[in-house]
Amino acid sequence: MERRLITPRHNWQEKVESLGFDFHTIDGSIYWDESAYYHFTASQVDELEQATESLQIMCNQAVAAVIQEGKYEGFGFSELEISLIEKSYQQKSPSLYGRFDLAYDGINPPKMLEYNADTPTALFEASVIQWEWLESLKVGVDQFNSIHEKLLEAWRNLIPSGAWLHLSGFLDNAEDYGTIAYLADTALQVTKKVKVIGLHDIGLKDGFFKKRFCDEDSINIKYLFKLYPWEWMIKDEFADYLLNSEMMILEPAWRMILQNKNILAVLWEMFPDSPHLLPAYHSSSEFSSPFVAKPKWGREGEYVTLYQPRSSVVLPEGAEESDFIYQEWFNVPSYDGNFPTIGSWVIQGKSAGIGIREDLSPILKQSSRFIPHCFS
Repeated sequence: MERRLITPRHNWQEKVESLGFDFHTIDGSIYWDESAYYHFTASQVDELEQATESLQIMCNQAVAAVIQEGKYEGFGFSELEISLIEKSYQQKSPSLYGRFDLAYDGINPPKMLEYNADTPTALFEASVIQWEWLESLKVGVDQFNSIHEKLLEAWRNLIPSGAWLHLSGFLDNAEDYGTIAYLADTALQVTKKVKVIGLHDIGLKDGFFKKRFCDEDSINIKYLFKLYPWEWMIKDEFADYLLNSEMMILEPAWRMILQNKNILAVLWEMFPDSPHLLPAYHSSSEFSSPFVAKPKWGREGEYVTLYQPRSSVVLPEGAEESDFIYQEWFNVPSYDGNFPTIGSWVIQGKSAGIGIREDLSPILKQSSRFIPHCFS
């Protein structure tokens, strides 16, 4: 695994914007960075794929154990959340996609840092933009990337012919809209009844026996992709109607188990011999080596803090120790002062490729840059 410098393409901004990628620069800082790329060997790609498949199997088993044994302690779920989780799991509600964040140096086994199982972004750039970058270079190398093809297959499996698919989220957020628009484009290649709507356009109307979710044109929402976290949605005023709804939601409610960082402790308890897991506990006192405190519902590295063993953990105002999970610190490799995190994508539970984000800090943040990759 090498980080190689390269001259960015002439007029690269226009090239990526022509593909619909208009959030390549965020708040004046480069997000899409093609001044470097990561190079892997074929065997390293095989290792990443195998690790991802293994982690997905362990996650599936952990979800089953939590639900079947009622092991919800540590997650902090409400009664409504548990009911929605169990209903969606019993109905075998399918998943579309997810992203494992992995630490990897090309030598030691990849280590799972967390699983973005609900509303993961950086999909469009991982699927389309870095592939177009590779194609334009014409250098005879390959890329670990079958995301686009697997998404097309997924929509064929998930959405019946002739059914409406609605996709919703914060449409005024460039990154969220980019993800939604890309997923809508892939769905349009499978079914023509695709509609992107804002969250505020989702409403309720009376049905024969129950209220039904609908769009602004009163079309029933039967299949919904939402780029809106479950932990926020559950607090909305219409949340109680979700329990009796027949709407299929992507990602389904049972994915809350995997999105919650408490799953890290569950996985470690169930699979302590896995080479792809880091020790994780509910208490910081378990560690005799450096560790990180992670909020159970944290996103984009917010409040993730590194501590030395036996240090006093300083929590945000109003937070309690039970709001956090504690994971052994892993020294993410540095490449000339850059720390990469590998986002390993799964589509319908199958490994589909990777995207890499890097930062000047080992802890990934919203401002971290996306770097393309290839292998040979």
